[in-house]
Amino acid sequence: MSLLYGFYLCLLCGAERTWEHDLRANELQPKHQAKDCSNTSEATTLRTVLGKLGLQPEDLQGDLSKVRGIDWDKRTCQARGIQLKRAAGRLPEEISKLTGLRKLVLSGGVTGGVEVLHSLPWLTKLDLSGTLVEGDLGFARALPRLTDLRLNGARVQGDLKRLGALKILELDRTAVFGSVRSLALERLMQLRAAASQVEGDLSAFQNARCLRTLDLRHTQVQGDLAMLANSSLTELRLGSTQVTGNLQALGPVIRKCQQRSCGLRVLDLELTQVHGSLDVFASGDQLTKLMLRRTKVAGDLKGLSQHQLTRLDLASTEVEGSIAALHLETLLQLDLAKTSVAGPLGAFNTSAKLKGLRLDGTRVSGDLAGLEAQRRLESLGLGRCGVSGELRRLRAMARLGRLELGHTQVSGSLEDLPKGLQTLDLSATRVTGELGAIRAWPNAQLLKLSKTGITGAVTSAWRGCCRHLRSLDLSDSNVSFIPPGGDPGLQQVFSPAWEEEAILPKLIELSVSRCPVNGAWKDLVQPLLFSPLVALRAAECNLTGQVEELRLRNVMLNKALQEDRPTELEVSLRSLDVSSNRLELRALPGALTVANLANNPRMLIDNATLLRVLEGSVFAELRGVRLVNTQLAEAMLEQKKLLKGKDLSFSDAEHGYDCYDVVNPSLVVSPPLFLPRQLCECMPGWYGLGTNCTKCPPGSYSSAHNQAACAPCPAGASGPEGAAGVAACVCATGQLFGGFCGCPAGRAMTKEESCELCGKLQLQCSRPLSRASAAPPLPGCARLAAHAEAAFKCLPPEARCPGNASGESLGCAPGYGGPLCADCAEGFRSSGGLCVACAPLLAQKTRLLWALAAAAAAAVAVMLLLLARGRAEERSEVSPAARRMVLLGLAKLQAPLLLQLLQLYAVLAQLAGAQQLDRDTAGDEGFLDAFWEKEYVAAMQLTLASVQDSFQVQCLFDAQAVRLLGALAAPLLPLLVLLLCGALELCKFSLGASSAFKALTLFFIGGACSCGRLLSCQRLDGGGQDLGHFAFRKALPQLSCLDTSPLSRWVDAVGYSTAVVYGFVIPCLLLYLFLRQHLLLKVCKTSVALAESSEGQLLTRLHPLRQGASEKGLKAPDSWLLASCAAHMAVLLRGEATLQLQSGEAKMTAVDHRGDAVELNVGSLVETLQAKSTAETLRCRQIVEMLTERCVVEEAVEHDRLLAGAKEVFFKYAFCRYVWMEVVLKLLAVALVAVVLKEDGLCFALAITLGMAAAIAMTQPYVQPQINELHCCCFLCLALAAVGFSWHWLRLARLSMALPPLLAAVQVLRPDSCEALAVRLFQELKEKLPELQRGEVVQLQVEFVSFA
Repeated sequence: MSLLYGFYLCLLCGAERTWEHDLRANELQPKHQAKDCSNTSEATTLRTVLGKLGLQPEDLQGDLSKVRGIDWDKRTCQARGIQLKRAAGRLPEEISKLTGLRKLVLSGGVTGGVEVLHSLPWLTKLDLSGTLVEGDLGFARALPRLTDLRLNGARVQGDLKRLGALKILELDRTAVFGSVRSLALERLMQLRAAASQVEGDLSAFQNARCLRTLDLRHTQVQGDLAMLANSSLTELRLGSTQVTGNLQALGPVIRKCQQRSCGLRVLDLELTQVHGSLDVFASGDQLTKLMLRRTKVAGDLKGLSQHQLTRLDLASTEVEGSIAALHLETLLQLDLAKTSVAGPLGAFNTSAKLKGLRLDGTRVSGDLAGLEAQRRLESLGLGRCGVSGELRRLRAMARLGRLELGHTQVSGSLEDLPKGLQTLDLSATRVTGELGAIRAWPNAQLLKLSKTGITGAVTSAWRGCCRHLRSLDLSDSNVSFIPPGGDPGLQQVFSPAWEEEAILPKLIELSVSRCPVNGAWKDLVQPLLFSPLVALRAAECNLTGQVEELRLRNVMLNKALQEDRPTELEVSLRSLDVSSNRLELRALPGALTVANLANNPRMLIDNATLLRVLEGSVFAELRGVRLVNTQLAEAMLEQKKLLKGKDLSFSDAEHGYDCYDVVNPSLVVSPPLFLPRQLCECMPGWYGLGTNCTKCPPGSYSSAHNQAACAPCPAGASGPEGAAGVAACVCATGQLFGGFCGCPAGRAMTKEESCELCGKLQLQCSRPLSRASAAPPLPGCARLAAHAEAAFKCLPPEARCPGNASGESLGCAPGYGGPLCADCAEGFRSSGGLCVACAPLLAQKTRLLWALAAAAAAAVAVMLLLLARGRAEERSEVSPAARRMVLLGLAKLQAPLLLQLLQLYAVLAQLAGAQQLDRDTAGDEGFLDAFWEKEYVAAMQLTLASVQDSFQVQCLFDAQAVRLLGALAAPLLPLLVLLLCGALELCKFSLGASSAFKALTLFFIGGACSCGRLLSCQRLDGGGQDLGHFAFRKALPQLSCLDTSPLSRWVDAVGYSTAVVYGFVIPCLLLYLFLRQHLLLKVCKTSVALAESSEGQLLTRLHPLRQGASEKGLKAPDSWLLASCAAHMAVLLRGEATLQLQSGEAKMTAVDHRGDAVELNVGSLVETLQAKSTAETLRCRQIVEMLTERCVVEEAVEHDRLLAGAKEVFFKYAFCRYVWMEVVLKLLAVALVAVVLKEDGLCFALAITLGMAAAIAMTQPYVQPQINELHCCCFLCLALAAVGFSWHWLRLARLSMALPPLLAAVQVLRPDSCEALAVRLFQELKEKLPELQRGEVVQLQVEFVSFA
């Protein structure tokens, strides 16, 4: 269907042309008799036009219809057509009067503007190709019937969009521009715009069904070939464009067709990005011309076997196959150069039509005899392929003008070649013969005869021949060029004007390099003096003599004597290569720009020539040339006209010198030969000057250039001969650094003269030549003695050992000293495990005043509190004694907690010092100074060390004596306090024991830690390495553990004696106390109190848990019953109440009810008591158990001193078993002291404080709920303090210290609780027990104490 549709469009395109042809035929039919038109105005105008276009007047006389090229209509007396091939002159304006003109075809030298043609309404064809007319394409819009426009090579310009609908458009080699899409392509049949500025995409032609010819070579057209798949093209030329695509897309266009109007015949896609295979052409047989040079086309030549080609160009493609697959009978031009095509030359015997054959670089082989039938060949290229044979096989090719057989196996003589050759390439062949044979080639222009066996010379016989020869390459041949023995006929010189006498009058390029010239320079150039030579190459020809100006001096020119005149060669020669000869330079030709004079052993360069070179007018190659006259070059070097390079770029290791190159862009030299003393220097390892250098003897070196003598190797080192520096000297121990023998970086020299790893010695050896006794310690390490060859890891915090000290000191930070920097230096004091500078006396007084002001503020607060309490007593119904007991009880419980808070707060303050040393930033340096309260808070630890730190005793007295006395007194003072408590016990029962337990609470942990620290030795450093004989006591760093002095014995005596007390005696007493209370309180579990309501009264009685258990008197059971009554009244009743004992039961009656107390309905505690809520029930049970334990303990303390002393400790907790909290708090303090200075001290501190806060919140161990809240708040504030100290947030640290006291003050406003009320009621009932035992009714006041 597509084929039928295309055929239909072609018929439509040709319909108009057929109609015009018929119309013209009808018009030509004679309807009336012809009339005489020779004298009409139309005829006169036509004669004028033709006369201005170059026709002679005599040719225009008579009948105009008989003038050649003129279509004159006698019937209408009008000119219908003008066709002149050799027209000349300007396009006449009178031509616009020939309004009936249908066709205008002009060629030749016609000029003028095309605008004069705008008044030709019937013009259908306009052809001005090859003329010089000019103008804009816009004139074509005034020609409505124009269908054929041809302006090839004319000087027209303009945009394609200004053209109307055309059938034929030819604009080759014009300045026309625009996009092909702007054309009316529906009727267009032929478009040629090669070498114009036309652009566009091939997609514009997708629907151009009438298009038969498309020629857009050398334009900016682009696109894919697939856009032309549906076209009906017969000629497609898109060479040198940006077209891409696959040849397969043209398959429908290449199809077989029986008609002449269809089927692709010409295809030109050379120099494009087209790819594909030649197999696509197997579907057609119409191609006559195929040009695909330098594309990506591949495939076998068999794809073209059905086409009768006249021209085939596939050079530089990936085509392969045999040339025998082609129709060689029809070929006129064949170019398969640089392909993989193969085949024998004999395949061309079947055809004799070839005019051009190029098979260079292919795999074609064979003998030249296979081409004997090709008599019409004009160009033959068989270079670099497997061709052989003799040149005489080509003698019959009279038309042969170009022959290229270079790098083949051909042989023969020059005399065997045709005489009409213009271009000949026989380089690298076995051709021989006499050079004079080319004298018989009058048209020779380019001859390449290098690497052949040709011999001969240029003699006077060459006069008048080879008049067109422009390039002659004889390099590497046997041509001597200079006649042996000379030729007197060459002495007379003739200019090119004497054609019959001149030698090589048009020669531009000559190469005789590596030929056996063996003569003088003047003999070489003598025959060439009037040749327009531009380049002369005569390297390695064994030339001698002097190169000088090419002027005629006393020489016969044109048979006349010339005394001094420049020759043609002097003016034309631009490039000269005479390297590797034996020439001397006297002067260079005047027009020369490039001169290669390299490897001429000795050369004398005149001043003018050197100046020309340095000025840049001549580029001179002087490598291998020894300059004889160096004075001028030295002067130029001093004047900086001759430029020396900045870097040494030439070296001669054999002779021991380096040279600077000359950096003048117009001069290339060999520095050692050109200016050896100024450009060359003896290299390191040699001594001397310039190029006169001697190698350094063994044991010496030279590290710089041009040394007058070699320096000896450093002491203890030796070096080889020619040492190029001190680094070449080898040390007996270590390595050489900076001219000295020593250890490399990372190692240090010891006293044993060996290099040890610094990492093993804990030293910093980042630079070579380090000595172990002087190298600084690593950060976090310190020496144990001055000039020690090893350092040890310091104890935390490691920042006390910055590691930047010299070998003369231990490596401690400022303020630290002693082994491992564990002691404070003179002028510094200990503060929380850190060493800080002693403050001035004024600063101490200022801080003391602040402390006193804080104490005064606290006193004022207490007074205000007491005043408020007094006013509240006046309004309250609670007795003053009860109020005092409540406040005193709360204060006794709050004070130890706040004291413990301050003690642990001082421990956590060490985080600030550790972080300050670790960070060592300018912004944190004054944090400890700003937080002056720390000193006085630390005093709350109640240890001798804290007192020393707080009051800066080390700054007031001798630091060593204070440290020694403090270390000895610290474990002894708590024991002395215990002895004093024992004395009190003799004075009053249980007073000493009670005081002892309070003293243990305050001093035990500090004393035990001081004892352990006094006895313990620091035997390992911070990294776990054994200190050996440097081990020291932790409490006294200056005292060695191996010391046997009397002082050491005194220390051991104090330490071990106190250790027995702290480690055995006191723990045994605490164990006895714990077991004693455990056995004593078992009796509390033998009975339980039951309660029930009856008639508005609450009845309680005791019920034994084991039947048959005997009572041990009435006192204990009655006190237990009173404990139950007090608990129930404290939880359930408010106001006034009465209590009466009857027959082992207690009746409680509310006298003054408040709320719903009258409506109580209480059952027993063992599921008989029916309380209003489970919380009240559990609270009653807990209070009953607490009061019962107190009854048992109070009964036992009358006979047990130790138990009596610990009574207050037991009664502080809700249950006596919670006494374990005392042990936990002591261990907590020890744990914080141990972890606070570690690397992760903050994390450990947060874990301990937050964990303890959570434990107290869950267990509620204390009697008073306020104490549980206060203790939990204390630990939370300690966590905040840890964060504040670690990050140096001073406000957060102070806030965390102030919150617990504020909470304690708030709790004073409501100091009472159910537990405190029950204890108070129980004490009151115990006092009235005799009355109750007599059955009397006791009245009680059940009220909370509150100051709010």
